[in-house]
Amino acid sequence: MLTLEGWAEVLAEVRPGRPWAWLYFASFIFVAVFVVVNLFVAVMINNLEKAKRDEARREPGDDRERLRSELARLREGLDWLETLASGPDRRAGYPSP
Repeated sequence: MLTLEGWAEVLAEVRPGRPWAWLYFASFIFVAVFVVVNLFVAVMINNLEKAKRDEARREPGDDRERLRSELARLREGLDWLETLASGPDRRAGYPSP
């Protein structure tokens, strides 16, 4: 019944003997859907908190190598700009970045 597959047929069979049976079925479906949605939300929140903890545990040194390579690339670009600013006679040995 949780999947709502065939619950109308079950209700139709039970209803002649128990006219208030619809109340049981409706409340069961409401509570079951509420529980399933809450489980889904709990799993999502748990995964988000785990990702946040993993991010906080990550070593600051992990980014150092990436930052060093970026700094070297920026220095090369700065050297190239300085040669452009210094005049055409010094540009001959430097290719464009």
